[in-house]
This record gives sequence, structure tokens and C-alpha cells, in this order.
Amino acid sequence: ILKEKAAQFDADPEVREIFAQIHAGDAGLESYLTGFTKDKAAALKSRAFDPAALAAKPLPYERLDQRVFDILMGVA
Repeated sequence: ILKEKAAQFDADPEVREIFAQIHAGDAGLESYLTGFTKDKAAALKSRAFDPAALAAKPLPYERLDQRVFDILMGVA
């Protein structure tokens, strides 16, 4: 049963949309994700971040949690 639910979860368009929102990143930060170097660490440390903009970014984890529950319970 769980194998079928996992396949349903993987194929669910709403789940894919939620993951896309969660993983939508700042293009300027993408270069830091390719591996560690001292230069990248220094550049990241000196970078200014806007706390208000970071706080305003939607994080739809509650929506994802609800979707997981719906799939597991057979509602979706």
C-alpha cells in the first residue's frame, strides 16, 4: 500500500508545484551550491541578505503536509 502511495505522491502535480516553490532559489546563490571553496565561503560571508525579503518568501510546508496526509488517507 505504501509503495502505491509513494508513487501517487511522486506523480501528484500539486506536490510537484509545492516542491518547485520550496526549491525556487536566488540565482545569485546557485553558484555557492556547486561545492565548497574558501573563496566561495568568503564571498558568501560578505554578502548582504535582506531579512525582510527572506521572511516574505512563502514556505508552503503546511500545504505539503496536508497533501501528504490526504494522499496517505486516500482522500486525494
